Amino acid sequence: MHTLRRSLAAVFGLAGAAGLVACITGIVGCCTLYTELTTRSDRVFGRAKGALSGLRDDLSQVRDRLLQTEQDLNAVQQREEELVTRPSADRDKRRALSRKAVEGASPQIGDARRKLVTATEAALVANGLLDALAELPLGERVGVDADRLRGASDQLSELIGQADRLAVLLAGSAPGVTPGGAADQSARIAEALGRVVAALDEGATRTDDARERVGVWHAQVTRWLALTAVAVTVVLVWAGVGQLCLLVHACRWGRGR
Repeated sequence: MHTLRRSLAAVFGLAGAAGLVACITGIVGCCTLYTELTTRSDRVFGRAKGALSGLRDDLSQVRDRLLQTEQDLNAVQQREEELVTRPSADRDKRRALSRKAVEGASPQIGDARRKLVTATEAALVANGLLDALAELPLGERVGVDADRLRGASDQLSELIGQADRLAVLLAGSAPGVTPGGAADQSARIAEALGRVVAALDEGATRTDDARERVGVWHAQVTRWLALTAVAVTVVLVWAGVGQLCLLVHACRWGRGR
């Protein structure tokens, strides 16, 4: 009888020791997995936030350049409309100012277009990251309208040609240029730039919304990981205490207590 009791105590003691080791290993593994998942989550969401921040900066730069160009063309329009009442000598001088402004508008639009092409590519990358995040249980589909940005880029290409033609028209000969014709062309280009700026404003707004939503997702995922890690750790600690009690009682039983 004594031998049987010691044998059973040994079996239960080994089971308790094995369970205790397993619980301790599980706790360590849970902490390690939580750290790894948190690091990966921070990296993924950080990439998405960085892509959206870069896109927002690019759109702001393009918008600022186009707004300045639009203001210059509006000044050209106003100047050309006033040339009707100006003397011929003064008219030539002021038209030279208009020609200089229009000649500078084309490179500015070209720089803005190149920056917008880069922003469109960044929007495609950001949308890919957002689509991946949308597959998460807490995610929802958001993004930037890259097609509209691409359309705005194509429109800027057309405006570059129009600005070049207006510059050639102003540089051709002063008497051959009607103030109303140059003013109308300047107004049309400025109006088209205004539509592009509106598209950029919409893209910037959607970028801000997406960046804010990504921040909310990140906080939710981080909180979910923390709660899960705490819950699993509590269960393992509770199970480990039970295994420790089993080991202690088995040792006491084996000693005849």
